[in-house]
Amino acid sequence: MLYYGESAMETKNKTKKNIFAIEFPIIGGVLMAYTATVFFQNAHNWNAKSIFGFSVVILLHIIMYLSREQIFKSNLFLYFLVQGVIIFTLSLFIKENYQAAYLGLIPLILAQSIHLLKDGKKILYSICYYYTIYISTIYFYQGLKDLLYSISLLILITSAISSYGYFYTRQIRAYERSQRLLFELEATYDKLEEVTREKERQKLARDIHDTLSQGLAGVLMKLEVLQLNIEEENTEKSKEIAQNAISQVRDNLKEARELIRDLRLHNEEWRNLGNLIKEEVERFKEDSNADVFINWDGNVEVSHIIYKNVTFIVREILTNVKKHAKASKVIINISLESDKIAIRIEDNGIGFDYFHFNRLYGHYGIIGLKERAKTIQGELLIDSHKRKGTCVTLVVPVPNRIKGESDEEN
Repeated sequence: MLYYGESAMETKNKTKKNIFAIEFPIIGGVLMAYTATVFFQNAHNWNAKSIFGFSVVILLHIIMYLSREQIFKSNLFLYFLVQGVIIFTLSLFIKENYQAAYLGLIPLILAQSIHLLKDGKKILYSICYYYTIYISTIYFYQGLKDLLYSISLLILITSAISSYGYFYTRQIRAYERSQRLLFELEATYDKLEEVTREKERQKLARDIHDTLSQGLAGVLMKLEVLQLNIEEENTEKSKEIAQNAISQVRDNLKEARELIRDLRLHNEEWRNLGNLIKEEVERFKEDSNADVFINWDGNVEVSHIIYKNVTFIVREILTNVKKHAKASKVIINISLESDKIAIRIEDNGIGFDYFHFNRLYGHYGIIGLKERAKTIQGELLIDSHKRKGTCVTLVVPVPNRIKGESDEEN
């Protein structure tokens, strides 16, 4: 399980502990074989030296199992070879009851081979190897009299444990897949979080540019004009400009408060886009010396994210026309349909070289326009040539409003 605030290393360490816990069934089986061998033999066969040697070999067998990845790495053939030698060594310490150890350990090691080798031919070689150890030891100590019975018993136990090992292996592999998926999901989550933070930074930069920065630039222009009128002692004009500057500062303060509110809340309010665009166009007509011609068709209500970005885009385009274009004529075509918004703003100004737009529009201007259009799945087209004016077209699809929202408002 992935916990918030947990690093990748902490998650991996926790996973290693979980994987270590999965090793316990094999260790438990080895300890059961040890118990059966030591405590269920006849009392007259007890020998402290043999019991001690047998215990050391069992401990070595467990250590080899738990440390196989560190010691043998990818050479599993050597691991099973060494474990076979260790199992054979057991019979040297407890000669009278070695079969209990063999019948417990050999099926377990064969179950390991099914899980680790994952190849039918290699598993068959492993079975032959351990059966050879078992048969050879019985023949060496007891001859042929108990061989058939012992082999039948081993096959029965091996079949039972191998069946368990098969399902156990499937469970482990499913667990390993889930852990790999967990790490991939964690990496994806970290990447998504990074992308989200970057998008939020870009959004904040756009909002600051389109509200505070543009507002301060407009106020600065008015104050410069106001200074000239004061020097010329044009009192009435100065009062008018001062009043316009105060009004613009109030509008910018309102926009700043809306920006802060948007950062705090997720606003799902739907608004009339036509009214908002009209406000921007009227403000432009008041501040611009150019002749402005408006062709208007339709009206539409849109979501917060659409009206916010469309309004900012229109404001940015008109601001750039006012500040840079030196145009005497501006044509604004607006089509607001239920499924599409199309806005075209064309001027007869000085135009610019699109490949060097940063010198004219500023570093954030045109970049912000394109980012905002992309945010609302829109398309922004800019066509401009020196001394031939500029034409900017914005096309934005309008998603269907959720029926429940419409019914609730109605």
